[in-house]
Amino acid sequence: MKKIIAKRSNKFHLFLLLIIAFIIIEGYDIITLINNDANGWQKEIIKFLLTFAFFDFLYYKLLSIPKNIIVLENDILLIYKDRFEEIRIPINDILSISNKVDSKKKSSTLVINTKDRGIRIYGIGNLKAVMDELNQLLKEKHDAN
Repeated sequence: MKKIIAKRSNKFHLFLLLIIAFIIIEGYDIITLINNDANGWQKEIIKFLLTFAFFDFLYYKLLSIPKNIIVLENDILLIYKDRFEEIRIPINDILSISNKVDSKKKSSTLVINTKDRGIRIYGIGNLKAVMDELNQLLKEKHDAN
């Protein structure tokens, strides 16, 4: 049984997709602005945003690189922190699950404490629902044992 519990947050990438959609819809006006009306620094900013949005779209959407994905498979929690790092944690080894809030950055981090180490996972969307589901899994496993 394989169950996806969490995926990374896509808010920033959705913003870049909105930029791309706006550019496609208003494409002629932006090209005219770049060619005729914009000053040197305005052209550079527009070109930078277009380039950044394009490569961000290619990297995250077309290549579909897993990042911060949590999957439950046969009582083993699989955490894909980036494309090359996979962490396997048996459910029975998990001691606690908590979240750490950084008030300066206004971001939350999922912290999974095991017998051996603590694992921090950044950038998960809907962190409260993920924590509730993981805590429910832990409760079911500990009640079964």
